[in-house]
Amino acid sequence: MRKIKLCFILSNKPSYSETFLTLKFLYLKKNGYDIVFFSDNKKYLSTENIKSSKFKIIKFISSIIAFFKLLLLSPSRVHKFLKLEKFDQVLLIKRWKHLFLNSRILQEKTDYLHFSFLTLSDTRENIASAIGAKMSASIRGFDISIYPLKNPGCYNKLWLKIDKLHSISNALLVEAKNIGLPPNIKTHIIEPSIDTEFFTNPLFLKSNFDNKKQKIHFLTIGRLHWKKGIEYTLEALAIFKEEYSNNFIYSIIGDGIEKERLIYAVKSLGLDGFVEFKGTLKANEIKEFYMKSNVYLQYSIQEGFCNSVLEAQAMGLLVIASNAEGLEENIIDRQTGWIVKKYEPKLLAKKIENVINMKNYKLDLVRKNAIERVSKKFSKENQMKLFKKFYD
Repeated sequence: MRKIKLCFILSNKPSYSETFLTLKFLYLKKNGYDIVFFSDNKKYLSTENIKSSKFKIIKFISSIIAFFKLLLLSPSRVHKFLKLEKFDQVLLIKRWKHLFLNSRILQEKTDYLHFSFLTLSDTRENIASAIGAKMSASIRGFDISIYPLKNPGCYNKLWLKIDKLHSISNALLVEAKNIGLPPNIKTHIIEPSIDTEFFTNPLFLKSNFDNKKQKIHFLTIGRLHWKKGIEYTLEALAIFKEEYSNNFIYSIIGDGIEKERLIYAVKSLGLDGFVEFKGTLKANEIKEFYMKSNVYLQYSIQEGFCNSVLEAQAMGLLVIASNAEGLEENIIDRQTGWIVKKYEPKLLAKKIENVINMKNYKLDLVRKNAIERVSKKFSKENQMKLFKKFYD
């Protein structure tokens, strides 16, 4: 039986916060799919090899060679692509620009051309038809909640051409429908998975708050980006410090463009000595922080789903999150964690205080429920079955 070939379009090498992509690729390979990757019009057989070229002149020369190779060896694909672009009323100069920028992808033979983020399909809507492949894409969060606000109508062309659409949550799929996704497009909700064998903590029942002298350890993992809502989390902890308890430490793992602003917020809110920025860490180091933490906070403004919340639940942490998009599907409020309305740091501070003062048996039940649900619903085996159905 012939292997199904999948061609994934990526923006760059998946980061730690995008481990859901790496896991997905590994599972598909193990289950007999032939997989290749394209990033910046360059082909890779593994995501580990993806990197940006430091030498622009070499990259440009390489692209010119690929472009002329396409013209010489695949004239029918060139003709079809340009014809489709013309039909879409793309300007002549832009048609050739799109051809040049995607010259390597247009030479690929594949069953599926899959855009790992919806934004990557922009200006590439006609490639799949030109190479005789089906087109699919994934909705992750930013690409449907924020990108269309800056680029109205950006997916109108895609909706007319795509064969299948994958969303990591129902909330994001609803947003896609609100901006024009037609009802005839096949859609699949496939939530992220985590390695439940790695993220496990046999000591989770021992981390309650009986010892009032022991510091409470809060934790957040993610890019330092405004959509993660860390500034609101800091405001909530400043309220918590003044009104409830000053015996805590808040660890933030991750890096990003908001770091300077957040460091200033820590100082302004009087949280010096209560907050530590740990930067980017490896999986084993992150697991150590899960092991020694009590409460995981994910007070995001926008969130597609969030793997770190799944990991925290699997590790037996008490999780408090905002009601941003997929987080309400990630956690069952008051059963596997707690949901707090976003933009309300006072409510978050109050919820933290309520959770810390909750009876031990209630906390242990929430932990138990969360661990069992993550193990059953968000395992790699469960996700693999759903992706096999998606591509088959």
